[in-house]
Amino acid sequence: MQFQVILPILGILLILFSTSSLPPIVVALLYQEQEISIFIYTFLLTLLLGVLLWFPFRHIKDELRTREGFLVTALFWIVLGSVGSLPFLLMESPSLSITDALFESMSGLTTTGATILTGIEHLPRSILFGSFRIPDC
Repeated sequence: MQFQVILPILGILLILFSTSSLPPIVVALLYQEQEISIFIYTFLLTLLLGVLLWFPFRHIKDELRTREGFLVTALFWIVLGSVGSLPFLLMESPSLSITDALFESMSGLTTTGATILTGIEHLPRSILFGSFRIPDC
């Protein structure tokens, strides 16, 4: 298994995925919500993790074999689902367990529409952005 091929790919995916925190930051700014810090932390942590995985191996040009391709795919879902749960873990209300946060993140990434959250109309618009319909005022 050539981890020096897998890790930079995963790092690039995390760097790209970090940009998914930018639209909720804009929404939080527009609605002057306190949750802006949640998305700024998520953006910075995801970007930092991606750079840390990519940077040491950026010059390696080995071929990606089928075996590594399968591992990259599996790690893509596991790592991005885990990183995507950060905003749910950092929210004060409702306070979600790690399992519930991972479920919400995977549900959003796979666009299944399943949720364990109740009373979503009371959640901040930045949290709802992209996952649910924003309630009318």
